[in-house]
Amino acid sequence: MNDATVSVERKVARRRRVFRLLSVLWNGLGILVALTLPVVAGGLGGAEMPASVRYALGLGAAGAYLVSAVTVRRVRHLPEPNLPAILVALVCILYVLGMLVAFGLGGTVPHGMLLLLAAAIIFFVGLWIVAIRRVVFVRYLVIPVGIGSELAEVNPIGLQLDTAVEPLSEEGVRAYDGVVYDDQAPLDRTWFDFVATCRFAQVPLRRAQEVHEAVTGRVSLRHLSEGFVERIPQYKIYDTVKRSLDLVGILVTLPIMIVLGSAAVIAIRIESPGRAVFSQERIGLGNRQFTLYKLRSMFNSAEEAGPRFAGEDDCRVTWVGAILRRFRIDEIPQIWNILRGEMSWIGPRPEQPRFVQEFDRQIAYYRYRHLVRPGISGWAQVRQGYAADVTSTRGKLEYDLYYLKHRSFWLDLLIAFKTLGAIVTGFGAR
Repeated sequence: MNDATVSVERKVARRRRVFRLLSVLWNGLGILVALTLPVVAGGLGGAEMPASVRYALGLGAAGAYLVSAVTVRRVRHLPEPNLPAILVALVCILYVLGMLVAFGLGGTVPHGMLLLLAAAIIFFVGLWIVAIRRVVFVRYLVIPVGIGSELAEVNPIGLQLDTAVEPLSEEGVRAYDGVVYDDQAPLDRTWFDFVATCRFAQVPLRRAQEVHEAVTGRVSLRHLSEGFVERIPQYKIYDTVKRSLDLVGILVTLPIMIVLGSAAVIAIRIESPGRAVFSQERIGLGNRQFTLYKLRSMFNSAEEAGPRFAGEDDCRVTWVGAILRRFRIDEIPQIWNILRGEMSWIGPRPEQPRFVQEFDRQIAYYRYRHLVRPGISGWAQVRQGYAADVTSTRGKLEYDLYYLKHRSFWLDLLIAFKTLGAIVTGFGAR
């Protein structure tokens, strides 16, 4: 078999082997640098740095680098345009945690050495991110039929999507890592023959629905089939471990939540009369109704005319309430809902029964979002923000269905980081 007829599958497999080799060499070098820098610096500084400090510092730095490298590799495929910046922030946080371990094991560490190790780790992980984007670069040819026509509007990281103007020859199609087509849309004879040509050329065929999900982070309702719910994986181990992590998260954050919550309650009671904490009925896992608790951010008579969505500059929101909503402090009482197992830290936001009934009548597949526990923050909240009508709720549902289908610890980690960013910027607050 000559070079012109080498299958693309073999080319992609070779690229993956090169990537794995680079990952082993690069991560090994990064850990070696993290371990040896304290030793070298200690030798140059004489007795200035005790051996126990050098050992603890090297261990903390190497651990931070290793966890960073693994995390970068696991989350690199997630559909997030700001992923490089998030990864750099994650690396810095992991480095700080590693240094806390070093402080705990070895005591005082010179500031200059901390800066040197931080620069080395960020440099290596930064180059690793660049290497991932270069080596794992994929080029697809898209047949512009059905959902494939929507892929021309996206520009994902590490993936080039070329729209096919006309069918290519076997030689031309081999220049791509795969051909994307909508297997649920009717193809005319020209494109049908082109799909056959791709099979003869041994070029991988990719479902446009899956590629669309991977690059947009949402499941298109317009192209969703009735068998969608049957293709949703069962994550029993993940759900069990996530429940345990929810409880651990409560223990870790409880002190600061008590302080913030107490201050917020005092401010609410000073500004306006009425109870500081109010409750609402919401729909959660399995379409079951539960009572959700929030700090009151509106005047006490805000819902006398019935429940309705909050609008921009809503006159019902108090001055203190606007601050609470801006920094999501009004959600603190929902820790009680997490403790009771009615909610999670991460998941689709629960809605009131009246809105659920309305959306269930107007939006297909809406009830599927109740197959997982609702959360304080979710994929739809950090990607789209607040939804106050049927149109925006339809877009929100597409993100919720993506989370339902692809939920994982790594996606939860990305949502947690983006939630912190939303708290700082006020994204999605009403």
